[in-house]
Amino acid sequence: MKIKRDIDILFVGTSKGRSIGFKNIIIPAIKKFKKRVTLVGWNLSNHELSEATILPPVPWFKLNELFNRAKIVINIHVDVNRKRAGTFNYRDFETPGSGAFIISDHVEKMELCYKPKDEIIMVDSPEETIESLNYYLNNENERIKIANKAYLRASKEHTIYHRAKIFKKTF
Repeated sequence: MKIKRDIDILFVGTSKGRSIGFKNIIIPAIKKFKKRVTLVGWNLSNHELSEATILPPVPWFKLNELFNRAKIVINIHVDVNRKRAGTFNYRDFETPGSGAFIISDHVEKMELCYKPKDEIIMVDSPEETIESLNYYLNNENERIKIANKAYLRASKEHTIYHRAKIFKKTF
């Protein structure tokens, strides 16, 4: 079954505590792509976000479906965690685990989970954001190739089963 990718750029979450990611990724994306950017979640009523398509939060069990409707899923981390090694969030695993393509802000030690530019695209500036969004929106085969590699990595190394085994060994 072919998945209908009817959302160009998707962010799911909140703006709370993510001012750096919003300044460097979300707001530049909205300025460039306007309604092609879909924001789903909480605290998304800021004037700078008004040109995007804004939708209310969805239940967790609908996220996989939403991710799979998107050509690109944007992930941004809480500001205080961006420079703390290994402070990943759910999107780092559930997005690739769903088979979706992810562009993320840079977080220390992400390369331990995914190979940059091969399994995940990381950006830090408005310029990198726009360049990456333009490129991957216009290069579907490359986008799919990266998403598939990330999916395989997530399936092999980043499931709840893998985390439970690590937790069991630790405690």
